[in-house]
Amino acid sequence: MHHTFQSPNRLLLTALLLGVCADLLFFGRSIGISAALFVVLGLMALAWLSHVEERPPNRASVWLGAAASGFALLLALRETSLLSMLNACTTAGLLLMLAATFRGHPLGTLSWAQAMVHSLIVLVEAAFYPAPLLMHGARSVAEHSGHVRRLAPVGRGLLLAAPTLMIFTGLLAAADSVFAGYVSAVLTLHLPFDLPATLNHVLFTGLAGWLCAGGLLAALRNGPPGPVRTELPAEGDTQRLRPVARRLLGFAEALTVLVSVACLFGAFMLVQAAYLFGGRDTLAQTGMTYSTYARRGFFELLAVACLALTMLLTLAALTRRDSRGQRYAFNIACATIVALVIGMLVSAFQRMLLYQAAYGYTHLRIYTLSFMIWLALVLLLFLVALFRAAPRLFSWGTFATALLYLVALNGVNPDALIARGNLARYHQSGTLDARYLATLSSDATPELVAALPALNGDAQTIIASALDAQRQRLERIETTSGWPAWHFGRMRALHALQAVEQRSFTCCSVTPP
Repeated sequence: MHHTFQSPNRLLLTALLLGVCADLLFFGRSIGISAALFVVLGLMALAWLSHVEERPPNRASVWLGAAASGFALLLALRETSLLSMLNACTTAGLLLMLAATFRGHPLGTLSWAQAMVHSLIVLVEAAFYPAPLLMHGARSVAEHSGHVRRLAPVGRGLLLAAPTLMIFTGLLAAADSVFAGYVSAVLTLHLPFDLPATLNHVLFTGLAGWLCAGGLLAALRNGPPGPVRTELPAEGDTQRLRPVARRLLGFAEALTVLVSVACLFGAFMLVQAAYLFGGRDTLAQTGMTYSTYARRGFFELLAVACLALTMLLTLAALTRRDSRGQRYAFNIACATIVALVIGMLVSAFQRMLLYQAAYGYTHLRIYTLSFMIWLALVLLLFLVALFRAAPRLFSWGTFATALLYLVALNGVNPDALIARGNLARYHQSGTLDARYLATLSSDATPELVAALPALNGDAQTIIASALDAQRQRLERIETTSGWPAWHFGRMRALHALQAVEQRSFTCCSVTPP
């Protein structure tokens, strides 16, 4: 599709410059503010190319770029591994959706399945589109230089031979130590530059530029969107039909399933009500430990909630509901099941709180508790979409609440919450898993530093040792990565650790009277 652009070489040069920026910001550095800077640079490049190529965007989907920038900025806020991974994946996903809808149909007019298909297509296109663009650039250079035209076959041959030579060189060096010595001597020649490091930079720049070129091409390739048929014409007085596969399940069969499940859930909640919500008092009656009581019940109930939601979505998609009475009965049955499932989630939530009170805070316990809250919200959203006959309200509402859930997790700062909760529990019970606290990221460091003087000998030693190692790691990152790796969480942690070190040095330097 490169030939449809006014200046393919301009796009190629823009992608190359973005690759150079990626090398400067990321190569050999820790991720920090660099992620947000690079996303903003990419969005600015896309906006500029959209203007000069006279390919205006679909403004209804531009908000995806702002959302991607926001989540990229969160990468410089929290250092917790799971949150960092979720923030990075969300940033990449939003950029992918932006490329898929930049000049196409607005995101809100697509079903969830259509949006996923478009995003996957863009992902494949972004991987392959830069090849013809690069070939076009090479041909344009060759056309302007006779010498280059004559040397072009040689250059292509070298490119093809490079990976083969690397493989054979490695095998031969492994087979003969003398040959390996010669290879090592060649690679360590006193050149005015570090050859291996330079090759690594070139490869990184090329890969980043390739991905940027693919994303820019995929975003700009589409023409103005045409009309989207969201509904088929109505026939007579029948209800409007959705463009989905023909519903295969009869109303009676579906209602039987729903009523049966509702009866089962209702009986379970009636028989187990006192037991499930009894909390600590039930342990004396059952003889179970905290671990068995909370863990076993929690995971079973959470699994039931997830499976129930899957069942409801499947039945809603496949069940024929031809009359108003059928739709009303179906909706009431679904609402009953949702109410019972939310009751089970409340029970599971109570069990995990009990387990957390007995054994302390961990990542798994914090994330599962917050996930249950989000799952209950999704169930309520399903009911709203069902009663309003608006399936897209559920799909895009779930997408929006998932983004808000991730933003809330970043705002809560799970590692700091874990540290505060476990330290408060330590002051009440005197028990503390210091080794687990020592594994927390720098997001929890200010809380650990503040609590360090109040800890007992063993716990204080373990955490102090971990904090000292963390200080050395953060100072090394600050020295080697520079300003592109600026990270709010790491900065706060390093300042707190350096302040403690300075106070310790001052105290040790005071001469006793």
